[in-house]
Amino acid sequence: METLESEKRNIVSFLRLLSTEIEVPLFLPHEKVTNSIQNTLSFLHILSLVDITEEKSNLTIKILSSGAFYTIKSLAELIEYDISLVSWEDTISDTKKIKGSHLLELLEKIRISHIPKAKPFKIAESTILIVKALVGQHKEERYLLQFNPKNKLFQLLGIPTDNYSSTDLAIKSLVKKELFRNNFSLGDYRTSFLETITAKIISKKYGVYTGYILHLYSFIINSDRPLKLIDLDYWASIDEIKYGKTNDGVPIQNALFQNNHAFETAGHLNQLPLSTPIVQPQHKTQLLTESTSDHESLTLLLKNEESSSFELKSSLRWDYVDNKINKELEKVIAKTLVGFLNTKGGVLLVGISDSKEVLGLEKDMLTLPKPDSDGLQQLLVSIITNYIGVEFTSFTKIAFLKFSGKIILKIDIEKASSPVFLKDSNRKEFYIRAGNTTRPLDIEEAYHYIARNWRS
Repeated sequence: METLESEKRNIVSFLRLLSTEIEVPLFLPHEKVTNSIQNTLSFLHILSLVDITEEKSNLTIKILSSGAFYTIKSLAELIEYDISLVSWEDTISDTKKIKGSHLLELLEKIRISHIPKAKPFKIAESTILIVKALVGQHKEERYLLQFNPKNKLFQLLGIPTDNYSSTDLAIKSLVKKELFRNNFSLGDYRTSFLETITAKIISKKYGVYTGYILHLYSFIINSDRPLKLIDLDYWASIDEIKYGKTNDGVPIQNALFQNNHAFETAGHLNQLPLSTPIVQPQHKTQLLTESTSDHESLTLLLKNEESSSFELKSSLRWDYVDNKINKELEKVIAKTLVGFLNTKGGVLLVGISDSKEVLGLEKDMLTLPKPDSDGLQQLLVSIITNYIGVEFTSFTKIAFLKFSGKIILKIDIEKASSPVFLKDSNRKEFYIRAGNTTRPLDIEEAYHYIARNWRS
């Protein structure tokens, strides 16, 4: 038993060493790699928590994500306290993969229920703007929430404060990002500090036990104009926020009320002045849902192979090979559109690979200041405007659809009434569709093609 206890201590020490810093790889000399460490690394690798590279003199161990980082920290503490993690009494449904955040959430629930005064592994400090108004026919005041597509929940307008040198800068950035349609300048609004509240709950995003520090500010508009909202905005009642769910059953992040002062916080929100004296029009929140007709039409469309009138692209700008933004891919989208505009039109599906794997546009979305379908549409319009010309948007029909649980972009393109050129720096390029490719034409080829296809 002494050997087992010693090995357990070694494993705990190694896990703690490995999870010291979130983005710093651990370089471990070969002579330090004991059997227990090797076995532990194999286990972590199987769970997709680490990447291991073998060099001549050492192993380089890199934790693969922030969720993996907190999972390793949680495992270290659970092993140290000798807590049993698995029960075989209940039947577990057959699944191909365990979702990492779900695994971490389960581990964290066990940790905080068994370890007295367990500390949060993550601290999240945010500035929250409370936008409050009378809306439509509702008698009670409503609070503005925005949908987070990544976490699939509504939340109050908030921004992490870590990257800002002052609260004023954080608020300015928050207003610009979340209320961008209103084009607010500094003189158009004022804010007032309400209170700072703290809460400790398991994060819906990562599954890690998190300490929240929330600085609440009221938001007052210095004009009588109604707010301009986007499809993903939602006016919630105080009861919906308190109970963490909209009347339609969509989750609301409610860290505000996971503390000992929940009723006082609710009272403070009720006493806040309205953000605007204008009764706001009833707003129809539109979350992308997967309709049967869209699913059937896309399934039928995907039975076709790529051709002169049908093309698939994995993304608008996300490079799945290098795992980062690649703005050259935006130009590839523009080339394809030019090819369709100059030929017979066609359909471009973005978010589906050449092998017809449904990837979705979530990776693209998360690169945008406004990570939603509005942001994606703005990106696409900017691609068309910058590379082709805004006058040619009338020949395209843009639709964001839900397919196999992912957001897909479908663009229906008509043949343009005049030749279309791709503008790239100081050059203009002419493309057509040829089979399942987009082909450039030289000056002579373009001249004859235009003469044949657009008669003056």
